[in-house]
Amino acid sequence: MSADRNKTYRIRQLPCILTLSRVAPFLASIIPDVAPDDIRVFSLALSLNPLEIPATKVATLMFRKVPATLDTDDTEWVIPGESAGLVRDAIIDVHLQGFTPLNDVPDNDHRME
Repeated sequence: MSADRNKTYRIRQLPCILTLSRVAPFLASIIPDVAPDDIRVFSLALSLNPLEIPATKVATLMFRKVPATLDTDDTEWVIPGESAGLVRDAIIDVHLQGFTPLNDVPDNDHRME
């Protein structure tokens, strides 16, 4: 599925301690057959769910080489959290249903018009 390398993927329920530069190495550690250099991360933000404890993050990304795990006709995949040392399962999707925060804005920078 060579067209899949042009798809935007979203991954939800990432650990809240991840920074943008650590997302690709982290994903390479939990997704088989992918190297950090195969992942281009475009955004990272806190989840919009205020009831989530501990908080998680959401990222958008593309793969230069789509891993076999994601090279299917599915639109959502679950990476079991327990096997990756996570509190929650990581959820990868291409349907992008619902809200996807793209960045975090410091509280002092919020403005109203």
